[in-house]
Amino acid sequence: MAPHEVPRFAAPARPGPNLALVAVGLAVFAGFVALFLADRAAYGRLIDLWSFRPFRSPFVDAGGIAAQIRCWRLGVDVYAANPCDVLQRTHNYSPLWLRLPLPASWVGAEATPVVGVILDTLFLLSLAVLPRPRRRADAAPLLLALVSPFSVFAMERGNADLLMFALVAVAVACLGGRGPIRLGAYAAIMLAGLLKFYPCVLLAFLLRERPALFALLLGVCVAILGAFVWTYHVELVRVAAVIPTPTFADDGFGAAQVPTGLVVIEHFFFPAAWRSDALEATTWLIGTVALYAVAVAVALRIGGDATMAEALRRLSPREATCLGAGALVVAGCFFAGASVGYRAVFLLFTLPGLLALGHVASGAGVSRVARRAVAAALLVMWCLPVQRIFNANFGRIWRPDDLATVPWGTPIPGIVLWLAREALWWFLVMLLLGVLIHMLRDTRIALSLTRAPGQRVAASD
Repeated sequence: MAPHEVPRFAAPARPGPNLALVAVGLAVFAGFVALFLADRAAYGRLIDLWSFRPFRSPFVDAGGIAAQIRCWRLGVDVYAANPCDVLQRTHNYSPLWLRLPLPASWVGAEATPVVGVILDTLFLLSLAVLPRPRRRADAAPLLLALVSPFSVFAMERGNADLLMFALVAVAVACLGGRGPIRLGAYAAIMLAGLLKFYPCVLLAFLLRERPALFALLLGVCVAILGAFVWTYHVELVRVAAVIPTPTFADDGFGAAQVPTGLVVIEHFFFPAAWRSDALEATTWLIGTVALYAVAVAVALRIGGDATMAEALRRLSPREATCLGAGALVVAGCFFAGASVGYRAVFLLFTLPGLLALGHVASGAGVSRVARRAVAAALLVMWCLPVQRIFNANFGRIWRPDDLATVPWGTPIPGIVLWLAREALWWFLVMLLLGVLIHMLRDTRIALSLTRAPGQRVAASD
């Protein structure tokens, strides 16, 4: 096969909504709801099999937001205390949540199940925006990701990230349109960004617009964000101070996980030698610089690969947009700070594009890397059951006191598992960064800056 020839048996893109994935998701969700209503004990055991402990009632995160709104309306400083919430969680979201014009009946404790069901249903319906798999076998990775522990965890808790997922899906759908429909994409992104901050990274899609429209929309978005920060800067500072941070070996993900974990592990193995703050800082700094240097080098190498560029251009517009959206959110959250594991649901956006790359790439190397990325995404989304087995037999590596109560009494197997999980995350993020570099080069703004005088810029859609 010639170097730039499309694979002879490459399956074509299939237009239309991914209704099969939505149907399966709704069926599984309906089964969980029916089981909860029929036998709560059996429901609890089944949820526990997904490797997290269910609360005594579902949708506890949705109930927490409602409790914060309810208490705030009663005059309680919910940034300091929240007696309305069963878990006493203080407010660590955007101040706009407290000012949502919701009727009192929607923020009452009795409304939590209804709100949770609506939230989960919106998430499942938004899966229709994902491209249909090019081959039947490609449906399996999507289904595995949908029913993974992190996805089920987010739905069982009724977490607000599911609403962010739905808003991103709206943005992806609108980006394929023109005129007011396309502008709706940026409205959805801004709404999501004002509510949860991290979706603001999707404003990078503005680079796909014509220079004049780019400048106008960028000015509007900056003005809105500036007004938001100016109005709520005092509360935003308080939010930043109470945002929870997962422990380095918990179910979260982020660039700081490995450097922080290396310091903790050194404390365990060399308790006498590692009592200096300067040594701790040096270890953390060396680990961070080394990881970032490798990530940049690998991402630039992927971003400079001509075969990868050709394969990305062979994706359908929906496949490319979903892949870009997922890459932006996952990579942005990865480097912005530690994220709770259920935010990995945004990997669902990347899977159709990665699966398609495995079919349309003219080089075996790109096809192989894409398939490995799909496998890595599924492994990190299903890591909790394996982590639980290791915790039960070897102890939690971040709690050495547990070692006395487990059969093996050594943290080494758990450390190896943790390092493997982190390696998968870094591999995924480096690949996604490389993909973003290619996509950035093909945007209208990038092409307008690099074109020769008098050369016309082609559309990037």
